[in-house]
Parts: sequence; C-alpha cells; structure tokens
Amino acid sequence: MKTTLTSILCLFALPLLAQVTIDQSSFPRPAGYMESGLQASTSGVAIPSEGTGQTWDYSGLTSMGAFSNDWIDATGDTDFPTALNFRNINLTFQAFGMRGREYEAVDADGWYEQGKIILDTTHSITAISGGANDVLNFPDQVDLYEGRLNFVDFPVNYNSTWAQGYVEHTQFNLTVAGFGLNNVPGVSERTVSQMRTVVGEGTLVIPDANGNPSGELDAILIKVENRMQVDSFFLGGQLAPAPLLSAFGLTQGAVAELDDFYVFYTPNFPSTVLNINLNSSGGISTVYYKPQAAELATSIGNELSFNAMRTYPNPIAAGDVMNIELLGKPNVSSVELIDLAGRKVFAAAISTNAGIARVTLPSELVSGMYTMVLRGTDAETLSMNKLLVK
Repeated sequence: MKTTLTSILCLFALPLLAQVTIDQSSFPRPAGYMESGLQASTSGVAIPSEGTGQTWDYSGLTSMGAFSNDWIDATGDTDFPTALNFRNINLTFQAFGMRGREYEAVDADGWYEQGKIILDTTHSITAISGGANDVLNFPDQVDLYEGRLNFVDFPVNYNSTWAQGYVEHTQFNLTVAGFGLNNVPGVSERTVSQMRTVVGEGTLVIPDANGNPSGELDAILIKVENRMQVDSFFLGGQLAPAPLLSAFGLTQGAVAELDDFYVFYTPNFPSTVLNINLNSSGGISTVYYKPQAAELATSIGNELSFNAMRTYPNPIAAGDVMNIELLGKPNVSSVELIDLAGRKVFAAAISTNAGIARVTLPSELVSGMYTMVLRGTDAETLSMNKLLVK
C-alpha cells in the first residue's frame, strides 16, 4: 500500500518538472538577420556545470569587443531553394583564398549548414612549383553538402544527443608543368563529423545591453565534442599523387581533431546565447554572448518577433526621417537602436498614423549596422530588426 501511494504521488509530481524544450516554433530565426554580440574576457569565467536544475550565472562577463554576422535572405535562391539565409565568407585552401557564400537552413528537424558557393578565383603557384605559368584555379561552383549536421536538433531538450556529419567538396583546376598537368580538374573532399549532447538544463543569467545582470533565462546547455575533419584529394578522377600533395604541404586522409565547446540556447531566441570555447588542454579559450537575449527575461510569455516590421528607407542616412510600417503591432510606444557592442545609442517615443510611425534619426549617429527594437506600452520588446545607417 505504501509503495502504491508513493508511486501515485510521483505521477502527480511529474508534470511539475517543466522541461526546457526548443523546436522549430520556438526558434524564430528570420530570413535576413544581423547576428551580433560581444566577445568577453575569459578571466574568472568557469566551465559550465552539467545536469538538470542548474543555475548558471555569467552576469559578470566583461566585454572585449563586438562581432557581427550579416545573414542575407536566401529564400527563392535557385541554387539552394530551401535555404533560409546566406552570408559572404572568405575561404582558404592552404594559403590560397577564395570568395564565397555559406548557406543555412531551418526545418522541422533542425537548424543546419546546407552548403556553399565558391566564386571563380585563380592563383599563381610559381613559388611552390617553380613553373612560370603554373596556376591553381577554383571555378564557380555550388556545393550542396552530402549528409547533414544540425547545430540544433528539433525537438531538443535535456539528454538529447545526436552524432552527425557531412561531406563538402571544393573543385579546382591545376596546372603544373613539372608534373605534366595542364588545367587538370581535381576535388578536395572534407568529411566533417561531431557529436552534440544536451548536458544541462536550468536558468542562465548574462549581462544585458547596459552591462547589468539579466533576469533568469530558461536555457539548455549543449556540449559539442568528438569534432573531426578528414581531408582527401583527387586529381583527374584518381587519388592525388603523394609528391604533388607534399609540395602543397598536404597529406592524403589527414585527420584533424578540433577542440570541444559549450553553447547555451534559450527558447524564442534565434541563435546561441552564450558560447564557451575550450582549448586542447580543456581550458577556456574564448567566450561570446548575445546581450539581446536578455530582453527575453523581461518579456515573459511574449515571444520576440524578428522582422515583424518594415523600415524604409533602409539603408538610411543619419538625420533623415525613418518610416516604420508596423505589421500587427498596434501597441508600440517607443523605438530603440542598439549598436554592435550591445549599447543603446538612440531611443524615441513614437505614435502611429495608419500603421506607420515616423522618426527622425539624430544627425550625429555613426554609420553602421544597428538592431532596431520596438517596445510596447509596458516597455516589453515586441519586435527586432536590422537598420543600416550610411
């Protein structure tokens, strides 16, 4: 009888143990997104504790500088028709640079990197091969990765784990007179694999845009480990010869083991909230955080809406009038601009006329990319977007 009663009490208690879960509906990553944040000093920063019911207090982080990733709307892209965004990137093959684009996507199964585009680039390799006309060419190419590696696997909660990988390809054409090669096509294949595990669940506190402690954010902690890259090289449809690879400082089947890291996610925020990267000795190498996520702690029950407004002109010049077309946000009372360092640089009360608010930007506003925040009558965050001041 006592055992039965205890079991019944446990059953009634289970629903009280709310689990932090993130799925596609609570990961509002938009098409076209200025992802910005701060790099923090590692001094005094502790490796996060693992387990359920954790309280992670990183409110003491001190900023060392800002960073940003400008994601561009990729919906309707003919090469990656299911992509959400792309960003312009610089790639390298040994010491040789290439310009390209990196594509990402979000679906019901997760958020992941989908592939890349490389733009035609040619390098002289005379310094390596000795031939006056020897060149390495990377032609225009589209690389849809084979396989898949989710940054976040949907739905994800405590104890979720996934081990995934993909293969990326980089095509090239090689001319080396000493090896009898004249514009011979080749390809570099890189196999990328890793394991991600939700090792913690609880509440997270970070500095807000003003450096003050945020409220408590429901969060999950993911540990990323067993990260490996394996490189293979082919020339003319065959494995590239070892002497040629040696001239470029390459080894067939070379394996690189990358360092582990931790990432925090909170529901209704479209990116990582806090990254803690480890070095090969297991110590902390770098720390990054997003002060914007602190808004969620003061917007309980309100899912942040990203890009739920249209702003024009955009780009805009300092001192000009900004028009904000509100899309289903009738209770907006103010607008703020946050710079890449997470600092509020401008705020103004606004009123609407036929759903459009007009605000004059200060003439001294420094050119650059800003996060524009719309707040409601109770100072809650209603929407966020990006604004380029030229």
